[in-house]
Amino acid sequence: MIAIRSGDRKGRFFPKAGEVARLLRDAYPDTDLGNQRDPLDETAFVILSGQTNEKIFEETFRNFKSSFPRWEMVERARIRDLERPLRKGGLSNQKARYLRELARQVRRDFGVSGLAPIAKMKTEAAETYLCSLPGVGIKTARCFDVLITAPRFPSRHPLSENHGAAWLDSLVCSPV
Repeated sequence: MIAIRSGDRKGRFFPKAGEVARLLRDAYPDTDLGNQRDPLDETAFVILSGQTNEKIFEETFRNFKSSFPRWEMVERARIRDLERPLRKGGLSNQKARYLRELARQVRRDFGVSGLAPIAKMKTEAAETYLCSLPGVGIKTARCFDVLITAPRFPSRHPLSENHGAAWLDSLVCSPV
């Protein structure tokens, strides 16, 4: 039995919600979507998924990371050099610009080449910040909330019995 706290000030219990969550976990087990452990890499992965199919964007991401294994390299790279490993995935000029500006903006904002500092932000502030990054919209930002907070706060995992019906958010967190 779980208590749905969000929007339910009386703390009413919905005895079947836990069973529904279990059935969904059984029907839709965790899959490897190619998601990256590093939040900045994950951002690039999602950006590169735009306007292309899964097989191609995964290959494009591998090519990108092979050519630019460190984000400091992306910050200093020329657009035409960034474009080369991105060509197969399409929109290489636009995506190259997004990735370089992403790397530069994160460095300006946090002094490091990484998004780990957003884990300390409140959800709304983190979403606002993420949406300010090139190529990042609200869908991607909300996926980061799930990815970043779930390991530290198991009760916030979308299929956690303590999290209630918010498991729906997790269904939109695969690359587009």
